[in-house]
Amino acid sequence: MLTETEIQTKALRKYSEFLRALVAGGNFFPLAIRFGKPKPTAHFDQLQKDFAALRDSEKRLGFKVEWCERTTNKWGKQSFPETASFVDEHGYLGAIGKIREVEMFRRNVALIRQECPELETWVQKFPHRIAVLPDNWVDILKVCRYFQANPTPQLYTRQLPIGVHTKFIDKNQAILRDLLDALLGERVDGQADSFEGRFRLLESEPAVRFRFLDDKVRASYGFPLADVSAPFSQVHDLRFNGIRCLVVENLMIFLTLPQIPNSLAIYGGGKASALLSGIPWLKGCQVYYWGDIDDPGYRMLSKLRREGMTVQSLFMDEETWGRFGHLAHPGSVEPGSLDLYLNASELSVWKTVREKKLMLEQELLPQEYIDTFVKALLA
Repeated sequence: MLTETEIQTKALRKYSEFLRALVAGGNFFPLAIRFGKPKPTAHFDQLQKDFAALRDSEKRLGFKVEWCERTTNKWGKQSFPETASFVDEHGYLGAIGKIREVEMFRRNVALIRQECPELETWVQKFPHRIAVLPDNWVDILKVCRYFQANPTPQLYTRQLPIGVHTKFIDKNQAILRDLLDALLGERVDGQADSFEGRFRLLESEPAVRFRFLDDKVRASYGFPLADVSAPFSQVHDLRFNGIRCLVVENLMIFLTLPQIPNSLAIYGGGKASALLSGIPWLKGCQVYYWGDIDDPGYRMLSKLRREGMTVQSLFMDEETWGRFGHLAHPGSVEPGSLDLYLNASELSVWKTVREKKLMLEQELLPQEYIDTFVKALLA
């Protein structure tokens, strides 16, 4: 036995089908919702109350109940509800509270077909996406028409001469990505991760921070500053060659590394380390990577090697773990196995920290030990 609320819920589940029928011009009504049989344990008085409530709902919500006379052992001959049928759109939409929404939906479908008929296939496939954005379609279609005419803008989003407010594209990236994919096809950059990259917009570049550990090297390259942060493309185009590069994941370690001849420190925090394999001049340098002794640290080390960089690790071996492993604390473990771009010593420690879910942070190593070891290693 279905209650009024249950009938509305079942009717609402058919809403997406209704929208598809609406845009395709197909028949949707009558929509029949079947009743289940009353439970054998139900009391007859309660059933009569439920039947009366159902007849009241029928008058108010615009569906028609079909009754069937059956003979039961418990209650004898009685009329039971078989189906609740919505015979037209008005009754159906009133019952699920969608009259106003469908009015807007119709207007927006007509607008899309008028302004961007190339989206017809998308409209037929995803009508529910139109219904959930009732007020934005005029501006959304302005964006679509602009990209149709300018598939490679090479501008920042706020520079686009579209006539929408400056944050409109950022706030509506999900729907715009689907629409622009449908409109532009092979003209999008399918390899790009970001919205800006996919649709050939300019985007804020990640920065790479580096610090000269040798004033003679800094002077030879004409840098007035020892600590420099620059966009990736500018760091990419530098011409450093034959120097040592220490990549460290911890900012305080980066700031406190001692002066080392012919050396440069690169801060690898955040996503910076992931960019390093794309810097060509690093292939002509001696590169050291120092990450935390934890699962993510070894994954980054392995990733850099997998991408073709010749990298030696610092403080990520069995000797370091043997000396300072007692300072480790609980850490994170990423799902999935690790490609084995690790030497035997690194692999042994990685297996230990992964199995025990531990991490040894770089900052926990004594500064005196770091200074002595690094200077001796790189002297």
